[in-house]
Amino acid sequence: MTLKPTNSILMKKFMYCLLIFTSVLFACSSDDSTNDQMMDGDPQIFHYSLRVNGDGFNDELFSFYRDSIESSNIGLKFTSRDNPNNSLYFVLPSPIDTFQYGIAPYVNGETSVSSIILQDNGIYLSQDGNVFISEIITDGNCTTIKGSLNINYRRQDNAPGNINVQGSFEVPTSSICDE
Repeated sequence: MTLKPTNSILMKKFMYCLLIFTSVLFACSSDDSTNDQMMDGDPQIFHYSLRVNGDGFNDELFSFYRDSIESSNIGLKFTSRDNPNNSLYFVLPSPIDTFQYGIAPYVNGETSVSSIILQDNGIYLSQDGNVFISEIITDGNCTTIKGSLNINYRRQDNAPGNINVQGSFEVPTSSICDE
């Protein structure tokens, strides 16, 4: 005599499998978010505080925390983003020192230029302004660059929409600086 499983037994097995699958899914999801935070920096540690004014903006605040500072053949490239991927980029000549750097009209591959991407508003390229490096702090293997910026931008597509970005930054050159 062969016994056939009842609907109740099949339902229990299905629920058990669903429970295991959900547990595994959430466990993997949790690990991914932890890895994202480790790779992207702690979102509670903001390195840039920016205020944007101009066409479509009235003292709108942005805080960026995902940073990189890279040395290249054109200078020292500072890049920072936030979660929706608004981003700020500027290049200063190497070696960097405490100094007020003038920002020039944007030309790709040039030093002392800047761009900013504001989601749903477009890409803006530097017209003029300055970046002031006020302090370079070295503590062991950790270097932090502090300063401020005041840059005027035009839209990349030359549509109307000039903006001004002012703010301050305190950027660690390595993730160990935030620990």
